[in-house]
Amino acid sequence: MTVLRPIGRRHATSRCTQETPRSSEAANGARLALPSVVVRATLIVLALCSTLLALSLAWRDRSEAITSPLLLAVAAIGPIATDGRVVVYARSSASGQELVVRSLSGDGERVVASVAGSIDTVSVSAETIVWQERDCPSCPSRLRVRRLTETTDLLVASASDERSPVLWRRWLAWLSRDGHDRLYVADLSSEQPTATLASVADEGTEFRTLRLHDGRLFWLEVSATGTWRLRTRPIAASSDPVTVLEGNAPAPEFLVAGSEVVTVSDDAALRIRPTSPRVVTLGTVAGAALVATDGQYVFWLDPAPAGQDGAAIVAYDAASGSRFVAVPAAEETKTLAASGGWLVWTRGEGALQTLWAAPISDLLPTAPRAAPSEASSTWRYFPETGHYLANGFRRFWERYGGTQLFGFPISEEFDELDPTTGAFRTVQYFERARFVWKPDNPGALEGVVLDRIGAELAERLDLPGTRPFRPVSSPQSTACRYFAETGHALCGGFLAAWLGTVDAFAPDLAVAADDLAVRLTGLPLSEPIALPDGTIAQYCERARLEYRRTSDQGGAVTRGRLGAELLQERGWLP
Repeated sequence: MTVLRPIGRRHATSRCTQETPRSSEAANGARLALPSVVVRATLIVLALCSTLLALSLAWRDRSEAITSPLLLAVAAIGPIATDGRVVVYARSSASGQELVVRSLSGDGERVVASVAGSIDTVSVSAETIVWQERDCPSCPSRLRVRRLTETTDLLVASASDERSPVLWRRWLAWLSRDGHDRLYVADLSSEQPTATLASVADEGTEFRTLRLHDGRLFWLEVSATGTWRLRTRPIAASSDPVTVLEGNAPAPEFLVAGSEVVTVSDDAALRIRPTSPRVVTLGTVAGAALVATDGQYVFWLDPAPAGQDGAAIVAYDAASGSRFVAVPAAEETKTLAASGGWLVWTRGEGALQTLWAAPISDLLPTAPRAAPSEASSTWRYFPETGHYLANGFRRFWERYGGTQLFGFPISEEFDELDPTTGAFRTVQYFERARFVWKPDNPGALEGVVLDRIGAELAERLDLPGTRPFRPVSSPQSTACRYFAETGHALCGGFLAAWLGTVDAFAPDLAVAADDLAVRLTGLPLSEPIALPDGTIAQYCERARLEYRRTSDQGGAVTRGRLGAELLQERGWLP
């Protein structure tokens, strides 16, 4: 079970377990004079406690469950936004709605603005907040921009029907509707920012869905005939826009993550459209409003993801092509927001909506899980790393090498895009290996394939062009073995370690020794090479063999921690 780092002084269950302090006689008299208020308050508290208890039990009953997300608020909550330092949200008040800013580093919150009508959109970035408000459902919208540390507006846009504001660092963009749709941008770094016209829609064309990502502005243009095109241009330059995607009705909603465009289609499918022609379906989304991104991770509410009993918040890491369950047991999720390393979401209905937050690092497959309360015959828990090993991966790990060959598990199972097929596959990372579940692969052992992480890491480090990776001629020594397939040899202790995996861990298999060694270690890709710490190593397809001196002045060949190195490079491990 994922353990989230508690950051506030209050926890999800503290509001239901605190003792009520003794009150004065005057206060008691006041309560007796207002029995209906007491009853209503009691019912609300009981309902809240029941909700929190149900969430706690649901989360704690799963190996991927969150045990202590941060509860930020209980109220009738509208749109939300975060920058990783604060959460900004709209909540209902007696006179309409109010905009609240709450710190993620403590319990402090303050009301920024009160609106007699409604607040439809909020965005926050670089100590600046912008919101879209209106006085009535049919009234035109206006935008207000304010520094988080100030009480007066930095900019107000109200000439037309202003909507869809988005922030990125010091830049603001929004749509203005009055006849032809117009797209405006403003540089908020100046003391008195002014709006600059970025684009004007053609006759009968409507602008929709603005996004700001990595210095670029993206927007959707939809014509009266139903054709659409997704356009982009640099936010700080006046260059002509470029069409990224186009098609016929219906026009999709979209987000931008990394170098990929993520679209939400009318069939409720979430798809990534990278620069290559390949289109990958990420999953099913419960609604276009239930998708969020921080620019790298895409989060969405999937009503029935594989392996879950109900709805869950699923995530996709655009940088690594990985998909995983971020928040299980996420029924009744209403809104999502992500930025600055945090995910924020709301659940429930009416006045008992709850606002939650969690660091994205605590939602990753590499985040340690809490120890289980009981054992199982189908899985095994490793307190050394806080991860589970189950079913086919467990059988393979226990039979073919355990900690000596593979190390401890350092992640849960999750999905990664196969670079050769473009389809998702189930993987699990270990200190020295990556297991891939491929039961139909002819090279699999009991359904498991050891991935070629030695070759992958060598490519990432730009090593194949260096001298140790260039093919050599066959050595004459009887202590060496030459592999013509790669043009490299294994000698001495490296050869003994390569062959020793067969004798030590799988002597009873009806598989040729060489074939098994290739499946577990792979062919050599280099000659011996000195690592920065002085270790002598040799790269193979599925491992890196490393020779180190031992305390008795001898030496031993072990496997390098390639699995951990790959996850560290990804940013999933410290």
